[in-house]
Amino acid sequence: MVPARVDRSRCRYPLREFTRSFERVPYSAPHTLSACAESNAFTNVDNNSRIKSGLACANCSCKTAGIKEVATVHDKKTYGQGLVDAFSQEFKKLGGTIVAAETINPDDDKYDAVISKIKPSNPKAVYYGGEYPQAGPFSQQMKAAGLNVPLMGGDGIYSGEYVKLAGATSEGDLSTSVGAPTDTLESAKSFVDSYAKAGYSEAYEAYGAYAFDAANAIIAALKTSLKDAASADAARQATVQAMSSVSFDGVTGKVAFDEYGDTTSRVLTVYGVKGGKWEAVNTAEFK
Repeated sequence: MVPARVDRSRCRYPLREFTRSFERVPYSAPHTLSACAESNAFTNVDNNSRIKSGLACANCSCKTAGIKEVATVHDKKTYGQGLVDAFSQEFKKLGGTIVAAETINPDDDKYDAVISKIKPSNPKAVYYGGEYPQAGPFSQQMKAAGLNVPLMGGDGIYSGEYVKLAGATSEGDLSTSVGAPTDTLESAKSFVDSYAKAGYSEAYEAYGAYAFDAANAIIAALKTSLKDAASADAARQATVQAMSSVSFDGVTGKVAFDEYGDTTSRVLTVYGVKGGKWEAVNTAEFK
């Protein structure tokens, strides 16, 4: 990941991100591929925007589950706040009501004060903007305090570690993550088999296949840029330009980019905790 406030024009090489986690970076002329190439900066993302995660969860909770009253909590970070903002906007547009809006500090591990503020508003679910190290304990603690409703969140909580931290009461909690489940894709069968045979101690989880495709996208660009380059440093500008025309069939499906450097794939999946693990609830394309 690349911090939102990095001056990318100083990098002078392609930057590959797994998702656009800083929603406040606008789509405007200076961020198009041609302009980024001229400034020696280029960013590709493996999902066009984490804002889609908020939209997916809002649609799932309001339309599918019929939940109309939700409390929101975020960790004051750009990612978490961006998720909550996106979710809240879409949820209210769909007719839902945000009955409470609270924050925690990223280094907190006791959440009774925040939970006591939320509980009287009687939400039917809690939408959390942040990552699993805080979200798991928050889910466990709010249910221990009698707030027995689902906790929902973005890809930051889509991890097996979340379920371990949240415990048995995480059943029914929801998350969203990019793409279709890797193990359901015909295009990913070889990747999944090879990963299993390699015996890695950690699962590939949400972004393993995307990282694989990201590396191959850069390799594809380098095959063009290095061909006539006098040195690796001299190939940097050409690599930036070559990334704009990269297109191939990857592990996660078709890999290609639009004029902003975002992937052309707009698929997201909603997951729910069932039987102590995440299971896909719904996969759809969000435009």
